[in-house]
Amino acid sequence: MARPVDPSVSSLLLPDFDSCRARLARGKEKLDALNGSVTTFFANGDPYRLVPEDADDGQVNIKLEIVKPAPVDWGDAAGEIGNDLRSALDHLVYQLAIESQGSAPPKIARTQFPIFLSESEYRRGKPSQRDRALHGVAPRHRRIIDDLQPYQRGPNAGRRDPLEILRSASNRDKHRDRHTPAVYVKKSGLLPAADDDGVHPMFASFFPNPYPAPKHGQTVFAIARHTNAAGVDVPVRPLFTEPPVFGVAFIGDDDEVVLLEDLDRLVMYVAGIIDRFESRVSNRRRPGSRAP
Repeated sequence: MARPVDPSVSSLLLPDFDSCRARLARGKEKLDALNGSVTTFFANGDPYRLVPEDADDGQVNIKLEIVKPAPVDWGDAAGEIGNDLRSALDHLVYQLAIESQGSAPPKIARTQFPIFLSESEYRRGKPSQRDRALHGVAPRHRRIIDDLQPYQRGPNAGRRDPLEILRSASNRDKHRDRHTPAVYVKKSGLLPAADDDGVHPMFASFFPNPYPAPKHGQTVFAIARHTNAAGVDVPVRPLFTEPPVFGVAFIGDDDEVVLLEDLDRLVMYVAGIIDRFESRVSNRRRPGSRAP
């Protein structure tokens, strides 16, 4: 909440960023717990096993067996983290309106931090969605929020903009459904090797897309059955030439993929936005100082 000044001096309200930081800290605390749970999960064995299976067409299918699925509550945690970070930014806009006007915005204003992938949507309406969200916020602050919009990066790069990822992480949990967690292999070298003579018939890299989540019994790839010098078929087995590195992904709004690493980056990104505005406001309070 904003702190009132001594009424004998002024009736103006001063902005207070404590509520922004409290929500940011709450999101980070939940993220730390989620990262700890993920570390423990992978420390207790790989979640996948690759199994070769002969096919009728003369190939060997390398199928994936899910030894242990990703815990469902990871998805709940991801949604809560997204909501906490989004709430921190919404509180920031409320405090910027107080700083701009010296008073709290009316309850009907429904101020919030806007996040848009389309500039036309951002400026649609009279008043525009931008102006409704930033009711009472001074132009000097609005210009920075405009520059932070995902649409500024273009339609493709904008989808991986941190704020667009935050919108995706938050909206699904608030409006649609719980997040679906998926474990996937994000880095590995996989070499199918013949058992008897050490011949490696081919090389393949194993990079399953985190969405859709890999299914139990899914064929990851197929290789031709290997025949040795005597013309005898020999078994083929998958060998990791480098250990697989597993990742965790969540299905966000509009089926966008939100990676666990995205949530780590979002905490730092939101903290940077709050720091930037709090610094500007503090500078303006100093005698003879005026932030641009």
